[in-house]
Amino acid sequence: MAGARPEAGRPCRHVVLITIDCLRFDHFGPRFMPRTFKLLGEGARFNWAFSQGPYTPPSFMSIMTSTYPLMYDGYPRLSHHRTALAEVLQQHGLLTCAVHHNPFLARHYGFHRGFTYFEDFSGLKDRRSLAAFLLRHPKAAFYSAIRKVLLGFTVVYLPARIITDYAIACLRHILGGPGMRGLGLFLWVHYMDVHHPFTVWPPKGTTIRRMRHVDLYGHKMGPEYREDAWALYGQSLLYIDRHLGRLLAFLDGAGILDDALTIITADHGEEFFEHGCFGHQAKLYNELLHVPLLIHPPELTEGCDADALVGLIDLAPTVLDALGLPRGRRFLGSSILGGRGRSYVISECGSRTGDPCRIDIKYHQFAITTKRWKLIYRPFTRHAELYDLKHDPLEKENVADEHEDIVKALTAVLKRHRRMELASNIKARAARAAGRGKTR
Repeated sequence: MAGARPEAGRPCRHVVLITIDCLRFDHFGPRFMPRTFKLLGEGARFNWAFSQGPYTPPSFMSIMTSTYPLMYDGYPRLSHHRTALAEVLQQHGLLTCAVHHNPFLARHYGFHRGFTYFEDFSGLKDRRSLAAFLLRHPKAAFYSAIRKVLLGFTVVYLPARIITDYAIACLRHILGGPGMRGLGLFLWVHYMDVHHPFTVWPPKGTTIRRMRHVDLYGHKMGPEYREDAWALYGQSLLYIDRHLGRLLAFLDGAGILDDALTIITADHGEEFFEHGCFGHQAKLYNELLHVPLLIHPPELTEGCDADALVGLIDLAPTVLDALGLPRGRRFLGSSILGGRGRSYVISECGSRTGDPCRIDIKYHQFAITTKRWKLIYRPFTRHAELYDLKHDPLEKENVADEHEDIVKALTAVLKRHRRMELASNIKARAARAAGRGKTR
């Protein structure tokens, strides 16, 4: 990569956050992302990074606000008791830009807070807006029509090519503005292509007929279609890499990467029948929680342990640390830069499978992960699962009965955590009640 890079200990000027929906840890590397690793391969890759939730709403609540998902009465709507990373950066004078097409991260749920430019394509729900969009993107209209004929449905999410095109157009507008000189930039781009249903053409290893079955039935399909879904998943990631490479090349050519903290990660992984299903449902096993994390440039991560245990809740404090800004007052995570990592990571969710927007205490479940042990606990039923990750990394054998002392110790940590969350929920409800009283 051309140009000078930030020296160790010197604050960055820009932040580039790339998130890829459903990206598994075991698919993150040069095999599926050759262009990305050609540009950013020198960066620090963290091998023990974990999401705070198994699907988009709880995970992004932690990524963007450095708080836990079930605090302040939960997700997916971004509570005003939480402070968004973009809000903090905007207050410190950074231009903030976001481009994505995930309905759970839309303006409707509050994820636009703090962004000067926020494109979530939510206007495409309107027929006139959709028609105008397709006229501007005839290739997308053509591929959508072909998919309708061959596979039975149109494109659900905008592909990486269009997301990248919009991100580059936004950057050109910003960089060409008279007030850009001297200002920092926070760019967040989120890609959806490895999220089911898949939009690539059938790769080697599957057929149109089998791809049609995978895309139409999704988590209801049987394990006999695992290899088909696996091939489509890998092909989709290669497609993302092609266009993410374009975005990174543009940023490099514009001189932004030379003075930027660049983070690539995922909100969660994807299950391929490791625990009986395909997709990302309300489960807390590591095929969903273990996510990739790359931080560039390597100078910023000197002294960091690649095998340190970290959570995505730590990303927002890491961004502020890299920019030389004070830690957010409401942020609960810790900067990864120069740190030794955590002794444990807590993940959680509170929704029934298939209904990620409705939180019910009956479905609350928590996971606490250490370098050796993993406890999954459901308070409503008091059901506990304990896995020895050293000898059982795939979490197949529940050894809770054999290690009651470990279960007791980890459950005590979770009880303290739940008391903290309960206090935050009481605070949120009291504030709402006071607000209603003032309006009467």
